[in-house]
Amino acid sequence: MGFLGKLFGGKDKTPPPPARRVPPEERSFAPDPRHVETPPVEEMSVKELTRQLGTGNSTIREAVEVRLGQLGDRTAMRPLINAYLMHGDAAALEALRQYGGDLTGAARTLADDVSNEGERRARIMDVMGVSGDDDVLNVVRTNLDYPDPLVRSRAAAALARLGDMNGISRLDYDLQTNDPIARRLALHTLHEFEHLPAAAESIQDHLDRFLGDASAVPARVSVTAPRIAEPTLSLSKYVANEIKESAHTLTIVVGAEPTNWATARRGVFEEALPDVEMHFATPRMLPEEQIAALEAARNAAAAGRRAALIGMLPLPSDEPPLPNLLVPVEGGKPYTVRLFIVDPHEFSQCQTWWFYIQDRVDLPTDIEVILAVSKPGSSVISEEEFELYHLLKDPAKKAQFTRALLARI
Repeated sequence: MGFLGKLFGGKDKTPPPPARRVPPEERSFAPDPRHVETPPVEEMSVKELTRQLGTGNSTIREAVEVRLGQLGDRTAMRPLINAYLMHGDAAALEALRQYGGDLTGAARTLADDVSNEGERRARIMDVMGVSGDDDVLNVVRTNLDYPDPLVRSRAAAALARLGDMNGISRLDYDLQTNDPIARRLALHTLHEFEHLPAAAESIQDHLDRFLGDASAVPARVSVTAPRIAEPTLSLSKYVANEIKESAHTLTIVVGAEPTNWATARRGVFEEALPDVEMHFATPRMLPEEQIAALEAARNAAAAGRRAALIGMLPLPSDEPPLPNLLVPVEGGKPYTVRLFIVDPHEFSQCQTWWFYIQDRVDLPTDIEVILAVSKPGSSVISEEEFELYHLLKDPAKKAQFTRALLARI
Protein backbone atom coordinates (compact mmCIF):
# COMPACT_ATOMS: atom_id res chain seq x y z
CA MET A 1 0.00 0.00 0.00
CA GLY A 2 1.31 3.50 -0.90
CA PHE A 3 2.05 6.39 1.46
CA LEU A 4 -1.21 8.24 0.64
CA GLY A 5 -3.30 5.11 1.13
CA LYS A 6 -1.87 4.61 4.60
CA LEU A 7 -2.22 8.32 5.41
CA PHE A 8 -5.97 8.39 4.57
CA GLY A 9 -6.91 5.14 6.29
CA GLY A 10 -6.62 2.62 3.54
CA LYS A 11 -6.54 -1.02 4.56
CA ASP A 12 -3.63 -3.29 3.99
CA LYS A 13 -5.04 -6.19 1.95
CA THR A 14 -2.06 -8.42 2.48
CA PRO A 15 -3.35 -11.56 4.31
CA PRO A 16 -1.74 -12.38 7.67
CA PRO A 17 0.59 -15.38 7.77
CA PRO A 18 -1.16 -18.64 8.62
CA ALA A 19 -1.20 -19.58 12.31
CA ARG A 20 1.09 -22.43 13.21
CA ARG A 21 -0.47 -25.29 15.16
CA VAL A 22 1.70 -26.42 18.03
CA PRO A 23 1.93 -30.23 18.18
CA PRO A 24 0.83 -31.77 21.51
CA GLU A 25 4.35 -32.94 22.26
CA GLU A 26 5.62 -29.34 22.07
CA ARG A 27 2.91 -27.88 24.29
CA SER A 28 3.72 -26.93 27.87
CA PHE A 29 1.21 -26.41 30.61
CA ALA A 30 2.16 -24.19 33.51
CA PRO A 31 0.65 -25.23 36.86
CA ASP A 32 -2.36 -23.24 38.00
CA PRO A 33 -0.99 -20.90 40.71
CA ARG A 34 -4.37 -21.06 42.49
CA HIS A 35 -4.15 -24.83 42.94
CA VAL A 36 -2.61 -25.93 46.21
CA GLU A 37 -2.13 -29.61 46.98
CA THR A 38 -3.82 -30.58 50.23
CA PRO A 39 -1.54 -32.71 52.40
CA PRO A 40 -2.92 -35.94 53.91
CA VAL A 41 -4.93 -35.34 57.08
CA GLU A 42 -2.37 -37.30 59.09
CA GLU A 43 0.22 -34.62 58.27
CA MET A 44 -2.00 -31.63 59.12
CA SER A 45 -1.80 -29.68 62.34
CA VAL A 46 -4.96 -29.19 64.41
CA LYS A 47 -5.19 -25.64 63.11
CA GLU A 48 -5.01 -26.83 59.49
CA LEU A 49 -7.56 -29.53 60.19
CA THR A 50 -10.09 -27.12 61.68
CA ARG A 51 -9.74 -24.90 58.59
CA GLN A 52 -10.76 -27.86 56.45
CA LEU A 53 -14.01 -28.27 58.41
CA GLY A 54 -15.51 -25.57 56.20
CA THR A 55 -14.87 -27.40 52.94
CA GLY A 56 -17.78 -28.41 50.75
CA ASN A 57 -16.07 -31.71 49.96
CA SER A 58 -17.83 -34.16 52.27
CA THR A 59 -15.16 -36.86 51.82
CA ILE A 60 -12.34 -34.56 52.94
CA ARG A 61 -14.50 -33.11 55.72
CA GLU A 62 -15.35 -36.54 57.14
CA ALA A 63 -11.68 -37.60 57.10
CA VAL A 64 -10.80 -34.38 58.97
CA GLU A 65 -13.56 -34.98 61.54
CA VAL A 66 -12.36 -38.53 62.16
CA ARG A 67 -8.78 -37.30 62.54
CA LEU A 68 -9.79 -34.59 65.02
CA GLY A 69 -11.66 -37.24 66.98
CA GLN A 70 -8.45 -39.25 67.18
CA LEU A 71 -6.36 -36.28 68.29
CA GLY A 72 -8.82 -35.08 70.96
CA ASP A 73 -7.40 -31.55 70.98
CA ARG A 74 -9.46 -29.18 73.16
CA THR A 75 -9.13 -26.31 70.67
CA ALA A 76 -11.02 -28.31 68.03
CA MET A 77 -14.21 -28.60 70.11
CA ARG A 78 -15.96 -25.41 69.02
CA PRO A 79 -14.97 -25.76 65.33
CA LEU A 80 -16.39 -29.30 65.44
CA ILE A 81 -19.63 -28.05 67.01
CA ASN A 82 -19.96 -25.43 64.27
CA ALA A 83 -19.20 -28.02 61.59
CA TYR A 84 -21.87 -30.36 62.96
CA LEU A 85 -24.46 -27.58 63.15
CA MET A 86 -23.65 -26.63 59.56
CA HIS A 87 -23.36 -30.07 57.90
CA GLY A 88 -24.76 -32.65 60.34
CA ASP A 89 -21.93 -35.15 59.68
CA ALA A 90 -22.10 -38.25 61.88
CA ALA A 91 -18.29 -38.23 62.09
CA ALA A 92 -18.33 -34.74 63.63
CA LEU A 93 -20.88 -35.77 66.26
CA GLU A 94 -18.83 -38.87 67.10
CA ALA A 95 -15.70 -36.72 67.44
CA LEU A 96 -17.56 -34.43 69.86
CA ARG A 97 -18.49 -37.33 72.14
CA GLN A 98 -14.99 -37.37 73.69
CA TYR A 99 -15.41 -33.85 75.13
CA GLY A 100 -18.24 -34.96 77.43
CA GLY A 101 -19.32 -32.32 79.92
CA ASP A 102 -17.07 -29.72 78.31
CA LEU A 103 -19.74 -29.43 75.60
CA THR A 104 -22.37 -28.25 78.09
CA GLY A 105 -21.57 -24.55 78.22
CA ALA A 106 -21.39 -24.06 74.46
CA ALA A 107 -24.48 -26.19 73.82
CA ARG A 108 -26.53 -24.30 76.43
CA THR A 109 -25.56 -20.96 74.94
CA LEU A 110 -26.62 -22.14 71.48
CA ALA A 111 -29.93 -23.53 72.81
CA ASP A 112 -30.71 -20.23 74.55
CA ASP A 113 -30.40 -18.40 71.22
CA VAL A 114 -33.98 -18.36 69.88
CA SER A 115 -32.71 -17.71 66.34
CA ASN A 116 -31.39 -21.29 66.28
CA GLU A 117 -34.38 -23.09 64.81
CA GLY A 118 -35.20 -26.13 62.67
CA GLU A 119 -32.32 -28.39 61.70
CA ARG A 120 -29.79 -26.28 63.59
CA ARG A 121 -31.70 -26.53 66.89
CA ALA A 122 -32.24 -30.26 66.33
CA ARG A 123 -28.47 -30.71 66.00
CA ILE A 124 -27.90 -28.73 69.20
CA MET A 125 -30.02 -31.41 70.90
CA ASP A 126 -27.72 -34.07 69.42
CA VAL A 127 -24.68 -32.29 70.86
CA MET A 128 -26.35 -32.23 74.28
CA GLY A 129 -27.12 -35.92 73.95
CA VAL A 130 -23.49 -36.94 73.34
CA SER A 131 -22.29 -34.74 76.20
CA GLY A 132 -23.52 -37.33 78.71
CA ASP A 133 -23.96 -34.47 81.18
CA ASP A 134 -27.03 -34.46 83.45
CA ASP A 135 -26.76 -30.68 83.65
CA VAL A 136 -28.32 -30.35 80.18
CA LEU A 137 -31.40 -32.43 81.04
CA ASN A 138 -33.60 -29.44 81.86
CA VAL A 139 -32.71 -27.71 78.58
CA VAL A 140 -33.41 -30.87 76.58
CA ARG A 141 -36.75 -31.44 78.34
CA THR A 142 -37.96 -27.94 77.45
CA ASN A 143 -37.52 -28.87 73.77
CA LEU A 144 -39.66 -32.02 73.99
CA ASP A 145 -42.74 -29.92 73.21
CA TYR A 146 -41.08 -27.75 70.56
CA PRO A 147 -43.49 -27.04 67.66
CA ASP A 148 -41.08 -28.44 65.05
CA PRO A 149 -41.33 -32.29 65.10
CA LEU A 150 -37.68 -32.56 63.99
CA VAL A 151 -36.52 -30.70 67.10
CA ARG A 152 -38.87 -32.75 69.29
CA SER A 153 -37.57 -36.04 67.94
CA ARG A 154 -33.91 -35.08 68.44
CA ALA A 155 -34.65 -33.76 71.94
CA ALA A 156 -36.30 -37.11 72.73
CA ALA A 157 -33.24 -38.92 71.35
CA ALA A 158 -30.93 -36.78 73.49
CA LEU A 159 -33.04 -37.49 76.56
CA ALA A 160 -32.85 -41.25 75.92
CA ARG A 161 -29.06 -41.02 75.47
CA LEU A 162 -28.85 -39.24 78.79
CA GLY A 163 -30.66 -42.15 80.45
CA ASP A 164 -34.16 -40.64 80.74
CA MET A 165 -36.69 -43.06 79.16
CA ASN A 166 -39.25 -40.27 78.92
CA GLY A 167 -37.54 -39.63 75.59
CA ILE A 168 -38.80 -43.01 74.32
CA SER A 169 -42.26 -42.26 75.71
CA ARG A 170 -42.33 -38.97 73.82
CA LEU A 171 -41.37 -40.72 70.57
CA ASP A 172 -44.09 -43.33 71.15
CA TYR A 173 -46.61 -40.52 71.62
CA ASP A 174 -45.60 -38.88 68.33
CA LEU A 175 -45.82 -42.28 66.64
CA GLN A 176 -49.55 -42.32 67.38
CA THR A 177 -50.41 -38.82 66.14
CA ASN A 178 -52.15 -37.90 62.89
CA ASP A 179 -49.12 -35.89 61.77
CA PRO A 180 -47.30 -38.02 59.14
CA ILE A 181 -44.05 -36.04 59.48
CA ALA A 182 -44.00 -36.46 63.26
CA ARG A 183 -44.74 -40.19 62.90
CA ARG A 184 -41.98 -40.71 60.36
CA LEU A 185 -39.41 -38.83 62.44
CA ALA A 186 -40.43 -40.68 65.61
CA LEU A 187 -40.18 -44.05 63.87
CA HIS A 188 -36.79 -43.18 62.38
CA THR A 189 -35.49 -42.03 65.76
CA LEU A 190 -36.77 -45.11 67.57
CA HIS A 191 -34.58 -47.21 65.26
CA GLU A 192 -31.57 -45.71 66.99
CA PHE A 193 -32.75 -47.26 70.26
CA GLU A 194 -34.30 -50.55 69.11
CA HIS A 195 -31.83 -52.33 71.44
CA LEU A 196 -33.90 -50.88 74.30
CA PRO A 197 -37.01 -52.95 75.16
CA ALA A 198 -39.27 -49.86 75.38
CA ALA A 199 -38.24 -48.65 71.91
CA ALA A 200 -38.56 -52.13 70.36
CA GLU A 201 -42.03 -52.49 71.87
CA SER A 202 -43.09 -49.08 70.53
CA ILE A 203 -41.95 -50.01 67.00
CA GLN A 204 -43.74 -53.37 67.18
CA ASP A 205 -46.96 -51.77 68.39
CA HIS A 206 -46.83 -49.35 65.48
CA LEU A 207 -46.28 -52.20 63.02
CA ASP A 208 -49.22 -54.10 64.50
CA ARG A 209 -51.48 -51.06 64.14
CA PHE A 210 -50.51 -50.72 60.49
CA LEU A 211 -50.83 -54.43 59.70
CA GLY A 212 -54.28 -54.48 61.31
CA ASP A 213 -55.63 -52.71 58.20
CA ALA A 214 -54.89 -55.87 56.19
CA SER A 215 -58.14 -57.40 57.47
CA ALA A 216 -60.07 -55.09 55.10
CA VAL A 217 -58.86 -57.21 52.15
CA PRO A 218 -60.63 -60.58 51.62
CA ALA A 219 -58.54 -63.62 52.54
CA ARG A 220 -58.79 -65.08 49.04
CA VAL A 221 -57.12 -62.02 47.50
CA SER A 222 -53.33 -61.90 47.35
CA VAL A 223 -51.58 -58.53 47.16
CA THR A 224 -48.03 -57.92 45.95
CA ALA A 225 -45.85 -54.85 45.51
CA PRO A 226 -42.68 -56.14 43.78
CA ARG A 227 -41.29 -52.71 43.00
CA ILE A 228 -40.81 -51.83 46.69
CA ALA A 229 -37.88 -54.26 46.67
CA GLU A 230 -36.91 -53.57 43.02
CA PRO A 231 -37.86 -49.96 42.13
CA THR A 232 -36.72 -50.27 38.50
CA LEU A 233 -38.71 -53.45 37.83
CA SER A 234 -40.84 -53.38 34.65
CA LEU A 235 -44.36 -54.30 35.74
CA SER A 236 -45.38 -55.36 32.23
CA LYS A 237 -42.49 -57.86 32.06
CA TYR A 238 -43.26 -58.98 35.59
CA VAL A 239 -46.91 -59.69 34.71
CA ALA A 240 -45.89 -61.40 31.46
CA ASN A 241 -43.67 -63.75 33.45
CA GLU A 242 -46.46 -64.38 35.98
CA ILE A 243 -48.78 -65.38 33.12
CA LYS A 244 -46.08 -67.63 31.68
CA GLU A 245 -45.57 -69.43 35.00
CA SER A 246 -49.28 -69.65 35.81
CA ALA A 247 -51.15 -72.96 35.68
CA HIS A 248 -54.43 -71.19 34.84
CA THR A 249 -56.02 -71.45 31.41
CA LEU A 250 -57.38 -67.90 31.24
CA THR A 251 -55.67 -64.79 32.61
CA ILE A 252 -57.36 -61.40 32.80
CA VAL A 253 -55.22 -58.32 33.49
CA VAL A 254 -57.04 -55.07 34.24
CA GLY A 255 -56.30 -51.78 35.97
CA ALA A 256 -54.64 -48.44 35.33
CA GLU A 257 -51.35 -49.81 33.97
CA PRO A 258 -52.83 -52.58 31.74
CA THR A 259 -55.08 -50.02 30.05
CA ASN A 260 -51.88 -48.41 28.70
CA TRP A 261 -50.21 -51.76 27.99
CA ALA A 262 -53.05 -52.77 25.68
CA THR A 263 -51.98 -49.95 23.36
CA ALA A 264 -48.28 -49.39 23.97
CA ARG A 265 -46.84 -52.66 25.33
CA ARG A 266 -48.39 -55.40 23.23
CA GLY A 267 -45.02 -56.50 21.93
CA VAL A 268 -43.78 -57.28 25.45
CA PHE A 269 -46.56 -59.82 25.98
CA GLU A 270 -46.56 -61.29 22.47
CA GLU A 271 -42.81 -61.87 22.61
CA ALA A 272 -42.81 -63.31 26.14
CA LEU A 273 -45.93 -65.46 25.65
CA PRO A 274 -45.79 -67.09 22.19
CA ASP A 275 -47.92 -70.04 23.42
CA VAL A 276 -50.68 -67.85 24.86
CA GLU A 277 -53.50 -66.49 22.70
CA MET A 278 -53.43 -62.75 23.39
CA HIS A 279 -56.42 -60.40 23.38
CA PHE A 280 -56.29 -56.67 24.09
CA ALA A 281 -59.04 -54.23 25.10
CA THR A 282 -58.19 -50.55 24.62
CA PRO A 283 -59.97 -47.37 25.81
CA ARG A 284 -60.77 -46.57 22.15
CA MET A 285 -62.95 -49.66 21.91
CA LEU A 286 -66.64 -49.47 22.74
CA PRO A 287 -67.67 -51.30 25.94
CA GLU A 288 -69.39 -53.91 23.77
CA GLU A 289 -66.13 -54.46 21.85
CA GLN A 290 -64.19 -54.84 25.10
CA ILE A 291 -66.72 -57.42 26.30
CA ALA A 292 -66.42 -59.26 22.96
CA ALA A 293 -62.61 -59.41 23.42
CA LEU A 294 -63.10 -61.03 26.84
CA GLU A 295 -65.61 -63.47 25.38
CA ALA A 296 -63.13 -64.46 22.65
CA ALA A 297 -60.43 -65.09 25.26
CA ARG A 298 -62.92 -67.07 27.36
CA ASN A 299 -63.89 -69.23 24.37
CA ALA A 300 -60.22 -69.94 23.60
CA ALA A 301 -59.73 -71.13 27.21
CA ALA A 302 -62.86 -73.30 27.00
CA ALA A 303 -61.44 -74.84 23.81
CA GLY A 304 -58.33 -75.91 25.76
CA ARG A 305 -55.97 -73.13 24.66
CA ARG A 306 -54.19 -70.85 27.09
CA ALA A 307 -55.47 -67.30 26.62
CA ALA A 308 -55.07 -63.86 28.18
CA LEU A 309 -56.91 -60.57 27.96
CA ILE A 310 -55.09 -57.36 28.86
CA GLY A 311 -56.59 -53.90 29.05
CA MET A 312 -59.77 -52.08 29.92
CA LEU A 313 -63.07 -53.79 30.72
CA PRO A 314 -66.39 -52.39 31.91
CA LEU A 315 -66.91 -52.82 35.62
CA PRO A 316 -69.90 -54.83 36.79
CA SER A 317 -71.37 -51.55 38.04
CA ASP A 318 -70.90 -49.73 34.70
CA GLU A 319 -73.51 -49.20 32.00
CA PRO A 320 -73.49 -51.53 30.17
CA PRO A 321 -72.27 -53.80 32.94
CA LEU A 322 -69.83 -56.65 32.50
CA PRO A 323 -72.01 -59.73 31.86
CA ASN A 324 -71.54 -63.14 33.45
CA LEU A 325 -68.99 -64.43 30.95
CA LEU A 326 -66.75 -66.38 33.29
CA VAL A 327 -68.88 -69.51 33.36
CA PRO A 328 -68.49 -73.01 31.90
CA VAL A 329 -69.10 -73.11 28.14
CA GLU A 330 -71.48 -75.75 26.86
CA GLY A 331 -69.48 -78.43 25.10
CA GLY A 332 -66.24 -76.78 26.16
CA LYS A 333 -63.46 -77.97 28.44
CA PRO A 334 -63.14 -76.99 32.12
CA TYR A 335 -60.90 -73.96 32.59
CA THR A 336 -59.61 -71.86 35.46
CA VAL A 337 -59.15 -68.10 35.76
CA ARG A 338 -56.56 -65.79 37.24
CA LEU A 339 -57.46 -62.13 37.60
CA PHE A 340 -54.73 -59.49 38.00
CA ILE A 341 -55.77 -55.99 39.10
CA VAL A 342 -52.70 -53.84 38.52
CA ASP A 343 -52.12 -50.45 40.19
CA PRO A 344 -55.71 -49.71 41.26
CA HIS A 345 -56.36 -46.04 41.98
CA GLU A 346 -59.25 -46.65 44.35
CA PHE A 347 -59.98 -49.38 46.85
CA SER A 348 -63.59 -49.45 45.64
CA GLN A 349 -62.45 -50.64 42.18
CA CYS A 350 -60.96 -53.72 43.78
CA GLN A 351 -64.07 -54.33 45.84
CA THR A 352 -66.25 -54.24 42.70
CA TRP A 353 -64.14 -56.96 41.09
CA TRP A 354 -64.06 -59.06 44.27
CA PHE A 355 -67.84 -59.04 44.53
CA TYR A 356 -68.15 -59.88 40.83
CA ILE A 357 -65.87 -62.92 41.19
CA GLN A 358 -67.59 -63.99 44.40
CA ASP A 359 -71.19 -63.58 43.22
CA ARG A 360 -71.12 -64.25 39.49
CA VAL A 361 -68.14 -66.43 38.58
CA ASP A 362 -68.73 -70.15 38.75
CA LEU A 363 -65.11 -71.20 38.11
CA PRO A 364 -61.93 -71.70 40.15
CA THR A 365 -60.53 -68.14 40.19
CA ASP A 366 -57.47 -66.64 41.84
CA ILE A 367 -57.34 -62.88 42.39
CA GLU A 368 -54.10 -60.91 42.77
CA VAL A 369 -53.73 -57.17 43.19
CA ILE A 370 -50.35 -55.79 42.07
CA LEU A 371 -49.45 -52.37 43.49
CA ALA A 372 -47.12 -50.23 41.38
CA VAL A 373 -45.64 -48.48 44.44
CA SER A 374 -41.85 -48.32 44.48
CA LYS A 375 -40.19 -45.73 46.71
CA PRO A 376 -41.07 -42.38 48.29
CA GLY A 377 -40.99 -39.47 45.89
CA SER A 378 -41.70 -41.57 42.81
CA SER A 379 -44.91 -43.31 43.94
CA VAL A 380 -47.75 -42.94 46.45
CA ILE A 381 -45.93 -44.83 49.21
CA SER A 382 -44.88 -42.57 52.07
CA GLU A 383 -41.46 -42.56 53.72
CA GLU A 384 -43.04 -43.97 56.87
CA GLU A 385 -44.68 -46.86 54.98
CA PHE A 386 -41.49 -47.56 53.03
CA GLU A 387 -39.50 -47.70 56.26
CA LEU A 388 -42.07 -49.99 57.89
CA TYR A 389 -41.91 -52.42 54.97
CA HIS A 390 -38.14 -52.72 55.22
CA LEU A 391 -38.40 -53.33 58.97
CA LEU A 392 -40.20 -56.60 58.24
CA LYS A 393 -38.10 -59.71 57.74
CA ASP A 394 -40.82 -62.38 57.72
CA PRO A 395 -42.27 -62.89 54.17
CA ALA A 396 -45.71 -63.54 55.71
CA LYS A 397 -45.56 -60.16 57.47
CA LYS A 398 -44.52 -58.47 54.21
CA ALA A 399 -47.52 -60.04 52.48
CA GLN A 400 -49.71 -58.72 55.28
CA PHE A 401 -48.11 -55.29 54.86
CA THR A 402 -49.00 -55.06 51.15
CA ARG A 403 -52.60 -55.96 51.98
CA ALA A 404 -52.68 -53.17 54.58
CA LEU A 405 -51.15 -50.80 52.03
CA LEU A 406 -53.91 -51.62 49.53
CA ALA A 407 -56.55 -50.92 52.19
CA ARG A 408 -55.05 -47.43 52.62
CA ILE A 409 -55.31 -46.47 48.93
